[in-house]
Amino acid sequence: MRQLILCVPVLILGFGLGGCDAKKQEDQTVVEQVASDAQAIQDEFDAQMREQLESGEGISPDVGHVENMASIIEEAAEQSSSEQAQALRDQAQSLRKVQALIAPYQEALAEFAELGGLDASTIYELEGFDRRLELVELLDALNNKMDDELPALIREIDENSGSVELDMKIGLIEQIRKTDREMYANMRGYLTILQQTWDQYGVDDAGSIMFSPEVDDELVEAFNVYAQAIQRITAEQARLQRALIELGSP
Repeated sequence: MRQLILCVPVLILGFGLGGCDAKKQEDQTVVEQVASDAQAIQDEFDAQMREQLESGEGISPDVGHVENMASIIEEAAEQSSSEQAQALRDQAQSLRKVQALIAPYQEALAEFAELGGLDASTIYELEGFDRRLELVELLDALNNKMDDELPALIREIDENSGSVELDMKIGLIEQIRKTDREMYANMRGYLTILQQTWDQYGVDDAGSIMFSPEVDDELVEAFNVYAQAIQRITAEQARLQRALIELGSP
């Protein structure tokens, strides 16, 4: 029996949103209120993320705040002059595109977590691997879609931020997406080896995997590599997410 490292699955979705800028004096009050309300929503989301990061139990944010931001911006458009109203509506539309982009990802991630994620003690039959592996493939595909579309949407929404800050923000988002791609590759390998060695491992009270002596040494070594990589990526994602939150802090 060989004890291997316990891995904790943490997948992070990170992004930052900015305010908007009035073109005419009469719109200034409305725009300032929108910016204040949007910042309050973002601050609440950031506080939730900080709490989850500090807990060490993983990230599972409620990204419904994007829809809330879109709604208050549309309400503000009703109080603005025609020129500013269109700019606000465009920003709200971009926010809703972001929401539509990330909602399927969040749903798949929630299902994966509810099934037990990578916790082998929650897999009670061989078929239990099937849906988890399907979800890993789905999350990988959805992550690639976000990688393709999210940066341009963030630029549309946050175009009034300073260019250096916006570039840094998008750079961090792209790094998080990259670590997610690496995470999925290792999760796929981790689950596949457990699937291949079904009935030849156990899980101790600490959650560590214990393989029987009959399992090939090379397979055990490969599993250990996947587990260590997942821990390393988890720590890197947490670092990137903290940096993204701090970048948006006043």
